[in-house]
Amino acid sequence: MAASPGDGTPIRFQLAHGEARKAIPPVSLRIPKASATGAAPRLSRAAPMICAVILFGVQAFVAASKDSQTWDEAYAIAAGFRNTSRGDFSMVPENPPLLGLLVSLPLKLAGARLPEDSVASAVQYGRVFLYGCGNDHHRLLLVSRCAVIAAGLAAVAATVGWAGAVWGMRGAWCAAALCASEPNWLAHGHLVAWDGLATATITLAVVGLAWMMANPRPRRALGAGVLMGVALAAKHTALILLPLAVMCVAWASFRGKGTGGISRGLVLAGLLFAGAILAVGASYNLRFRYDLYADSIGAIYRMNQPGYQNYLLGSFSDRPFFAYYFVALAVKTPCAFLPLLVLGALASVRSRRAEILPAATLAMLLFGAAMFNRYNIGIRHITPVIPSLIVLASGAVTMGRTRYRAAAPLILAALMVVETGARAPQYLPFFNVAAGGPARGIRILDESNVDWGQDLERLASLMQQEGNPEIGLIYYGSADPAAYGIRHTPILFKELREPVSGRFYAISAHIHNRLVRLEGEKAGWLRHTKPWRIAGASIYVYRF
Repeated sequence: MAASPGDGTPIRFQLAHGEARKAIPPVSLRIPKASATGAAPRLSRAAPMICAVILFGVQAFVAASKDSQTWDEAYAIAAGFRNTSRGDFSMVPENPPLLGLLVSLPLKLAGARLPEDSVASAVQYGRVFLYGCGNDHHRLLLVSRCAVIAAGLAAVAATVGWAGAVWGMRGAWCAAALCASEPNWLAHGHLVAWDGLATATITLAVVGLAWMMANPRPRRALGAGVLMGVALAAKHTALILLPLAVMCVAWASFRGKGTGGISRGLVLAGLLFAGAILAVGASYNLRFRYDLYADSIGAIYRMNQPGYQNYLLGSFSDRPFFAYYFVALAVKTPCAFLPLLVLGALASVRSRRAEILPAATLAMLLFGAAMFNRYNIGIRHITPVIPSLIVLASGAVTMGRTRYRAAAPLILAALMVVETGARAPQYLPFFNVAAGGPARGIRILDESNVDWGQDLERLASLMQQEGNPEIGLIYYGSADPAAYGIRHTPILFKELREPVSGRFYAISAHIHNRLVRLEGEKAGWLRHTKPWRIAGASIYVYRF
């Protein structure tokens, strides 16, 4: 986008090539009179990005310090550190190595020690790494999470900048508010798992492609290719970027007048995919093991074993639900987000702006691919689309032709901030007010939408208030409850029929839901007894 420093008069935003947009009334704003160096206008334009980064970073760090280790984190950290330290990528063959590269430096600085390789499975290896070989699990978990948060902050800045380039300053401020209050991005953006990193890297790649489309130069194509390769090295979800990249190259090649479109397209495509290929190879400790990358894609399909019972709206099925991710988006985003998204989508259609095409295309590709996912285990599988949806939703600021109608999108964004802030720092089990909030979320979705093992710290705090008695525990997670100071024994089925008087029982919400709905009579008193307390939002505590 181009705008010359002004003297306080309204200006019109233009494309980098200088072509004025006529499909909708352009966003007008007043730019302060420039200083000799132009620092004031630059700082003013950067203000939404700075605010979004600070707000997102503070919230993510607080959540990272409060949540206990979630299901994937132990073996994601341990296997990733092992990948870079020993050059052995066999521990978690189904995932690319970028996450390990990202956390290795802070882990080394924290003095992390790897366990012996005699541990059989990745989950056991991760558990021994955090809790069984002398490491401080709190410290290692926090420094690893900070590395993932840093990647997320880069994506937040890129998202706000992209929205500002398309929709102007009001769009940038709207995007800043949405980035700082989107609970699913906050939830997974502070965890050391592949979903949060995929969200950050795919966002950066899509912004890179949009940047290339705005001004299709060779160096931009190469830069976008490197970003795409980084995303491919983060998680295989990024493979959906390949058709998007082809579309962006085709658009960038033939949008201009004159001849040479084919040759220009070949140059752009060559640089784009060369950058991606080099980045993927470099992620394997600069060993360029493309054979391992191909094997990791195959491992995804080998893992897809039938038998898992998917859950949606109180029903179970061994087949995926077609509407699963649409329902998840509707109930796990704040109530104000969907109206903003509808208004922003209408604005995008009216504007016919090419810069918005990567966001819309990514949304269609990711939702389309998600429908074929055998396992409905969480909105986390579509979190990479959320930043693009934020850019689309920010277009709502251009829909108003009067002062009051123009203010409506900003009011909706403020309501979103309030609704998410009311649940802070527990973002993982967020459900909006219309869905009944976190307390009723289990009626709609389970698994990592509600319960991913994040509440052991809160359970430990609750039990400390009661004198830390020994409790019966059924925990859905891979962490060691004893490491959090929880004295526990497993709950036996006979105790579900006849609880022991004077005893505490704690059951994770995901397992509780399946015991009650699938086990029938075996669930015993769980079917009709209300919890005494709830630790966080995911562990039900009973007292007899």
